[in-house]
Amino acid sequence: MDPWYPLGYGDPLQAAFVLAHYGQMSGYGELQQLIDMMTTNPARALGLPAYGLREGAHADLVVFAAPSEMDAIRLVAPRRLVLRRGRVVARTEPAQTTVTWAGKAEPVSFLKPA
Repeated sequence: MDPWYPLGYGDPLQAAFVLAHYGQMSGYGELQQLIDMMTTNPARALGLPAYGLREGAHADLVVFAAPSEMDAIRLVAPRRLVLRRGRVVARTEPAQTTVTWAGKAEPVSFLKPA
């Protein structure tokens, strides 16, 4: 829970998901703005000099269980891996959803086919 959204859990990705709906920010450019609101904009506001994926950066990063930034927001994707200064600080094993239809169980991912 956080003080601005008592139904949430202090997760910027969840906040982006909510804002995409309430703020009607579902266009490609708007979704990119939401990504920037969670990544480059806060880093710039904090004056972080070594931010981004590049040589010499701190190796702080999050790997989402999603093939794209849009899918990360759309699915409020779990974090597969979180690194802080190059060390693993959190890891999530992927969940598998299975749907049974007409007596046949099939795995589903909720991702668009490639």
